[in-house]
Amino acid sequence: MTNTITAPKQVKWIAILIALTFSRFSVVTFFPGLEMFGGPEPNEWIGPWTTDTTLGLLAPLMAYLAFKKRGSKL
Repeated sequence: MTNTITAPKQVKWIAILIALTFSRFSVVTFFPGLEMFGGPEPNEWIGPWTTDTTLGLLAPLMAYLAFKKRGSKL
């Protein structure tokens, strides 16, 4: 007898929705447009753009953990 535990339906949807936020990584292409790099955009955008890029990079890992881990790890 196998001891496989399937994820509840809600957890699967959460993992899918987290994975969809991977597209936030595309904000990294806006960095050359900052004033400090010779572009027209104000330097104040570096904070939000860095945050979006980081969250986009972490999204696949978080989706994997949400789908595979159980209990307090999740």
